[in-house]
Amino acid sequence: MTQRSMPVLDGVEHQYVQAGDVKIHVAVAGPQDGRAVVLLHGWPENWWMWHKVIPALAAAGYRVHAMDLRGAGWSEVAPAGYEKEQFASDVLAAADALGLESFDLVGHDWGGWTAQLVALKAQSRIRRLVVLNIPPVWQQPGRVARYAHKLAYQLVVGAPVVGPLSHLSPTLWWFIRRSGMPKESVDFFRSCFRDRDRRVAGSKIYRSMVGKEFANLARAPMTTRS
Repeated sequence: MTQRSMPVLDGVEHQYVQAGDVKIHVAVAGPQDGRAVVLLHGWPENWWMWHKVIPALAAAGYRVHAMDLRGAGWSEVAPAGYEKEQFASDVLAAADALGLESFDLVGHDWGGWTAQLVALKAQSRIRRLVVLNIPPVWQQPGRVARYAHKLAYQLVVGAPVVGPLSHLSPTLWWFIRRSGMPKESVDFFRSCFRDRDRRVAGSKIYRSMVGKEFANLARAPMTTRS
């Protein structure tokens, strides 16, 4: 696995905690007695996606914990476990290792999907939940099928062989840049996928979703509390 230099952000310390079968990297900032908040990134990013948010939260008195999900950033790459339910278990195990009994939770993209599952698994521990750029994990029956055509790119990103290679595709990163991500961020996150193991891990996130998790979602009824 290729060794990469950790980007530097003033006031941030880096911790590695055991979460089941993987070591999870956590960027920590803010006063030790501050209100705990956990930040979960999306794809194709890592903890660095929050580098402008972390100082602001720390200055506001929060104790910030920006985690790298398994296989991403500086967390350990595992051969399996890229289902979002497992991601949620990883987050809770990492929170246990960090001594976080309760915390605010913010997630973007797959981090937002994971955050919802964390909240469902451990409702009493989550004080506030903020979810960005991802639909709710509960859907009306068949609704997923109606917008599935918009997710066709996931078939490519999640495909064996082709999927990991797509992480280096100029076309893919052109679309990401077009979505509004600054060029310097595009260049940084793209450079993280020079590591083949992390390209494979990124592909497995989508392979799991396309191959199993979407099917389960399409079949599941939406329930509400009375």
